[in-house]
Amino acid sequence: MKMKIKNIGFVIVINVIILIVIELMLRILNIGYDPSLIYKTKIAGEEYFYLNKNYVLKYFNRDDIDPTGPNNCLFKEKKPENTFRIYVIGESTSRGFPYSRAVSFPFQLEQMLNAAKLDRQFEVINFSMDATDSYIGLDIMNEILKYPPDLAIIYYGNNEFIGIGGQGEYHKFFFQMNKKLSCSRIYQLFKRGITKITKKENKLFIEKMAGKNPVAYKSETYNSTINDFTSNYTRMIEKLSANNIEVIACGVARNLKDFKPGNSTVSPGFVNQIEQIYDTSDVKLFEKIEALSGNRAGYCFEAAKFLLQKGQKDMANSFFEKTCTFDDLRLRAPYDINNTIRNLAERYKIHYINIQETINTSDSTGVAGDDEMLEHVHPNLAMHTKIADQLATEIENIKWGGQNRIRPKPLIYRSIIDDIYETNGLMNLFENYPLKKLGYFNKHSFENIYIATTNDVSGLRYRKDINLSQIMLVLPLFSDFKDLEKIHLKYGAMLYHSFNLNGAYLEFELAYLQNPMDVLALNNLAVISYSKGDKQNGLLMQTMVHDQKPGYIAGMINLWMMLKDSGRNQEAGEMEKKLKKKNIDLKTFKNFLIDEYQSENIIIFGSTTN
Repeated sequence: MKMKIKNIGFVIVINVIILIVIELMLRILNIGYDPSLIYKTKIAGEEYFYLNKNYVLKYFNRDDIDPTGPNNCLFKEKKPENTFRIYVIGESTSRGFPYSRAVSFPFQLEQMLNAAKLDRQFEVINFSMDATDSYIGLDIMNEILKYPPDLAIIYYGNNEFIGIGGQGEYHKFFFQMNKKLSCSRIYQLFKRGITKITKKENKLFIEKMAGKNPVAYKSETYNSTINDFTSNYTRMIEKLSANNIEVIACGVARNLKDFKPGNSTVSPGFVNQIEQIYDTSDVKLFEKIEALSGNRAGYCFEAAKFLLQKGQKDMANSFFEKTCTFDDLRLRAPYDINNTIRNLAERYKIHYINIQETINTSDSTGVAGDDEMLEHVHPNLAMHTKIADQLATEIENIKWGGQNRIRPKPLIYRSIIDDIYETNGLMNLFENYPLKKLGYFNKHSFENIYIATTNDVSGLRYRKDINLSQIMLVLPLFSDFKDLEKIHLKYGAMLYHSFNLNGAYLEFELAYLQNPMDVLALNNLAVISYSKGDKQNGLLMQTMVHDQKPGYIAGMINLWMMLKDSGRNQEAGEMEKKLKKKNIDLKTFKNFLIDEYQSENIIIFGSTTN
């Protein structure tokens, strides 16, 4: 018996050793991914950070999912002197859905603060991700506090019931086990294998989110979710405050006026009953309409619309809030969420911004609707600018005494590629559950490209002023590439080889803003800048390419040619030696490189002139 136990123990030990060896080999061969939120890299001898776009994959038991990780950015591990560093932690709204990184309010906030000519530089690092909630926010918080900022902005609330780990799923044993095991490369391979051999799930993630069980107001699930949100948010505030980090808590925004609830059936004659009460009551009007509406989302929605039509903005707003609260579909945060955020801000004496009120005041009726929101929870471009402006004012008040500086509007970096990208993302929402089932459509969301002839996506027609030949040229790129920066990069190369250097520069700039780890985009920006006469800036960018990726042959050759052209012969000679060590024939390299790298959208200095 003892011998048998020893044999079993020996087999277990051997198997553990084998697994450890396989795990180490996978890591050495870089198979799988490091699930950390923050990655390190060294550039010109300095440590830099960038973000892991696959971070959210560790929360799922298969790989065929579509929530988007954080927008990439590049920042120094050691904060530069005279720099004020801000972290944004939140969900898809603060990530900027459906817009690119260069449009989101955190990106605009950084521009506004730096344009305000305060006594320092500002960095805004955005850790926000689609479909996440305060459960995931707490995980993120534990990682980023290793590198504390000066100030943190929190934006959570709309996904608490339907986001990753929502409705208490986060606490379940299998959810936690999967999260922990996903740190293993062996387990990652296992998940990938399961995904390949089982039927692919083609549902959009919002469809999976909204497909969770309906949650009735004050039910056990409702109460426990609100309690968990309160606990998670409290812990985030306490962790930040314990590290002497200023905190801005944001109340979340929702489309109140024009997005009807999931349970919206109303009996005939209800509006007539409200009208009767309104015409005959001079006291306790609110209480009488509240009693008639009950805890029924559809009834509250109709009451709110009636009151808004009568000019009763504040009363209407209250009933729109009740609509969100009693809507068991839970696509929008109930009143208790924003109330919790406000109460915690008061309790811990941190800064609070009511984003809902900010957007409400932008509408002529005083209630946020389709003119400000793209659908149920995501603000449009103009509202991102307004949110950024309000945050900039609050930050200036916190640290610089609120001197009422006039901030110039930020530059909005975008092209036709962004218009199509955003429209495609929104079409997916409107054509699928739950928005399609609700019969919801917002024609304003598509106005950059389309006019709407019907009340659904089937009636969208290209605007007359749209360049259709350009649209037809770029549409195939969206089938060829998944990542937005790759589409910008490819279209930029097409424009460059058509001698449209200004258009190409914008596309490469957008690619680089979307992903500053992409040296191809930076290389192309450098070549165009130098070719157009901005030699100093072009050479600086080309040096950055070499610093970021020293072994990048195209970048080395471009730098060598620019150094020679600028008369910096000693530095050009050093670069020539490095190239010869890599067996590059400097007499015949150009044609080879143009042929070799054309498919990769890399521009070679001198291959095209203005």
